[in-house]
Amino acid sequence: RPVHNGNRGSPNVSGKKVHIIRFRLTQDEMAQFNDMIKRAGCSASAFFRELILNQKPVFREFTGFRKRIVFIVNKAGNNISQLAYIAKSASDRGLIADSVRDKWYESLVVIETILLAGIEYAD
Repeated sequence: RPVHNGNRGSPNVSGKKVHIIRFRLTQDEMAQFNDMIKRAGCSASAFFRELILNQKPVFREFTGFRKRIVFIVNKAGNNISQLAYIAKSASDRGLIADSVRDKWYESLVVIETILLAGIEYAD
């Protein structure tokens, strides 16, 4: 359900991150945080969100191998989306039965799940 966010433009969708939190750091503190963020392999926002909202945050160092795995999985994810689109288009035009389309979807979900699990256990 759309929620008005007080700004012009499109309404805020509930659950969207719209609140900004700011604080200041010294040069030394920022250097330490930049090093930690770089090792965590995530954005500064994701790093601080994890650090603040979880009692025991878990950060894994991003190795070259892990970066490569993420890159490959992202490419595969795009291909999976294209295949799902093709299956839907073919079904909408009556070229394949809905049951065939659903089997494609199930297979694509399984492939996606396996790929995402590969990222979890890459290191």
